[in-house]
Amino acid sequence: MKILYDMQTDFNAVKLGEFERHGAVSLRRDPSASGRIKEIEDIKSLLVSKRTTRESGIYIHINEIDGLLAGDRITITGRISKEHLRIGSNWSIALLSGEDGHLTHSIAPGVIYSLSYILGERDIKNVLTVHTVGWGLLPPLMDFFVDDIVISRNESEDESDLDSRNILYSLANDLNLHLINAPNQETYGTDIKISSSGGPNINVIQHNGSNAVALSTRVNDWDGVDIMLSHLNLRAGNTYKIIVRGRVDGKAPDGTEIMLQGIPSFSWRCINPVQDDEDFTLEYILTRSEVATWNKARITTNTNGATMSFVLYDIEVERV
Repeated sequence: MKILYDMQTDFNAVKLGEFERHGAVSLRRDPSASGRIKEIEDIKSLLVSKRTTRESGIYIHINEIDGLLAGDRITITGRISKEHLRIGSNWSIALLSGEDGHLTHSIAPGVIYSLSYILGERDIKNVLTVHTVGWGLLPPLMDFFVDDIVISRNESEDESDLDSRNILYSLANDLNLHLINAPNQETYGTDIKISSSGGPNINVIQHNGSNAVALSTRVNDWDGVDIMLSHLNLRAGNTYKIIVRGRVDGKAPDGTEIMLQGIPSFSWRCINPVQDDEDFTLEYILTRSEVATWNKARITTNTNGATMSFVLYDIEVERV
């Protein structure tokens, strides 16, 4: 993997204190946000504070970074500290792209967030933004940190080689996928890597010559598919990424979002708005605490989309 841009390297000579712009990163004042470089755990972290609108945050000037190509990956990591999260808030960090909408990551006090996105042709000619989205009661706007921004390129000669990518699980290559509908699944132990959640109708189908699963007759927002992380031998201290590719099967009710949900914490991650018959991709990098505490990662929808049918073309869990 080739690193094309790294904020920590770019910020090597930046002094601690007030921040307006350096290199490819600038503060988005809307209208009075404040930026400040702070040293946290031996890295230079950008704190965005004094925000008065959800859109205030940072700009990433993708169009000013030389040598980027469509297909390169941008990953943004950061954190929300307890003193900066307002009680009663229901907010997410978002990466806003001019081409493909936004990816979001729900937050909790002290948690590390991670946003990962594949740049398109128009993205590399534009500016991306990182800010917040929210719903429910409007709280005071929270401060947030941006710890790093990395743009990378996978130079593997054969990206379909699962071994070279450290793939722990791939739905498309799961020879035991038929067990998803088996009764008394606990008798099969770790042979089952994904399982149904709630009571949807699940059919194993073929898509481009590989296995896929189709979910229908959903009535609850928890009717979905569980990735059995406890059966994949994840090791504390390692970093893992979940990638989900699928499609809305028919109509998506207004306001439908598809997402990952950690079990047993029931925390929402990688919230993705979807529309009728739309392809979707969810990508999420598990934090170390989630690797240690999650036993499942659920693919499901919000309440608006509780009855929506969808197809999962592939699920991958990869050590990165």
